[in-house]
Amino acid sequence: MLCKFSTRILLLLLIIGCFSCDGKTSVSESEDHSDLKEEVIAIHDEVMPQMGRLKNLEKRVTSQKDSLVALDSAGHSEEIAHKASIVDELNQAYDGMFVWMRQFRPDDIESEEEETYLLEQREKVQEVNRQIKEALARAEAEVGS
Repeated sequence: MLCKFSTRILLLLLIIGCFSCDGKTSVSESEDHSDLKEEVIAIHDEVMPQMGRLKNLEKRVTSQKDSLVALDSAGHSEEIAHKASIVDELNQAYDGMFVWMRQFRPDDIESEEEETYLLEQREKVQEVNRQIKEALARAEAEVGS
């Protein structure tokens, strides 16, 4: 009889221990995920204000390219191609930001998958951030800003 009683108490303690551990783990994981989500958003927020500048530079480089085409496209073919590649890079960087923003849905992810999702999103938004900065630097060097 004492053995049955001890077994029941041990089982009860085991169950209580399991539930208390799960609760503590979930809270700390949730906090870690909110920090990761804030990091992803901060990376986005760093370059989002530059989108207007990016489009302005795209218009300026396009205007320069169009002026060369009007002058003599054969005589300036290399420079025209160079400016076209800069315009393309600016457009890709601009589009990349909005493509990333449209697919970023952290609230639609199951809690078990949240960390993996946010880590992937951090990589994606870091790449968008890098592309925007590189495109801006290249375009600014081209227009002499």
